[in-house]
Amino acid sequence: MSTNPYAVPPYEQQQQPAMEPYPQPRQSSRAVPRVLSALGGFLLTPVALGMVIYGGFPIWIGTGLLAPIVLDLPVIVADLMKPQPAGTPLENWVWAVVYGGFAWQGVLLLTAFVLYARDRWWFVVTGTVRPGTIGVAGGLGIAAALVTAIGHTIWAFGPGGMAARGQDVVIALLGLLAAVALATVSRGRFWPRLVLVWTGAGAMAGSGAWGLFSAFTMGSAGHVPVLAVQVTGGVLMMTSILRRLPHTA
Repeated sequence: MSTNPYAVPPYEQQQQPAMEPYPQPRQSSRAVPRVLSALGGFLLTPVALGMVIYGGFPIWIGTGLLAPIVLDLPVIVADLMKPQPAGTPLENWVWAVVYGGFAWQGVLLLTAFVLYARDRWWFVVTGTVRPGTIGVAGGLGIAAALVTAIGHTIWAFGPGGMAARGQDVVIALLGLLAAVALATVSRGRFWPRLVLVWTGAGAMAGSGAWGLFSAFTMGSAGHVPVLAVQVTGGVLMMTSILRRLPHTA
């Protein structure tokens, strides 16, 4: 043992400062990113659906909302030509401006989309249907279209203006035509059936979603079950026929 007072003791004999333990992350701090991730996945569901429909989700819903108005335009005009009942909050010319605006939007936007789709997805017109079946989604969608047609036919004979009853008839017919087109998608040319399903399923989904919004905001839940089936059926039929799109080559 050295007696030198200036000698430095070995490293093992030196007193080391106490090391504080490394703080562990709290479990609650990890829960927040998980919640945000789940919420983000839920909010991105419409975006994913739009990607499935090749980016055509907005125009698909637009077709479903505007096509029934365009097809029902003669009935709307005839309804506006009638004398206005006493106590009506809006004049007939207001409805004429509103429905007239929807009608020309529908004609111009849908015409522009058809011209764009002809160049963008040319293979849909020239190609043949992809082998397969309509699947469970298609079968459920057809059943929902039949429920929609029955419901809107009953509503067409109920109370309301002539224009509203005409809308019910148009939506019922579009749903039936879409169901027939999807059921026979493997027969004949593909693109006419795609047009019918696109329009009919869009009318079911678009008008049904708007009907649900109106029902919940106005506190009227009588039509909610049929409208919920209608929206679901429109999405299912569109999903089913997209699985049969022709190949690009």
